[in-house]
Amino acid sequence: PYYRDRFANLIGEKLGKPYFVSGRSGGGIAGILERMKTEIPTLRPNYVFVTIGTNGGNTEANLNQMIDYCEGFGTKVILNLIPLFDGSTAGKNTIIQNVVTARSLMSVKTNVATSVNGDGITKDNSKFANEAGVFIHPNEAGNLAIYKRALIDIENVFVEAGVF
Repeated sequence: PYYRDRFANLIGEKLGKPYFVSGRSGGGIAGILERMKTEIPTLRPNYVFVTIGTNGGNTEANLNQMIDYCEGFGTKVILNLIPLFDGSTAGKNTIIQNVVTARSLMSVKTNVATSVNGDGITKDNSKFANEAGVFIHPNEAGNLAIYKRALIDIENVFVEAGVF
């Protein structure tokens, strides 16, 4: 979130369509649900791109509630796996992947993009900002890697926008 060229901005600029970034570090699923109650009916986006889970609070029920809300307005949800952080990331990504699979959603594998050699398991700290010894938010290299992964994982969105 500390870089102008966050992966969300890079994706929005590549699509060449109006976009809005509502990202906030330190937020959880409850806060996202509250913001969506204002943003989704007001903005009426075709897609909402959600990367949530590092701060806890994700359950399949919470994620499904969020998706149901968005889909009620005709908004398609792209529910991303979260970037690597610590030993808890795999379990959190399992919850997200279960929902992605069950609902046939698109998803960007940010964990793969932020790992060593794309293994999705071994964290590459060179892709994260050093925030007083904590490596949680992608830096420029991490944001670029996630953007490049999005070009693969959600290619249909780019095709629909006429980019590819």
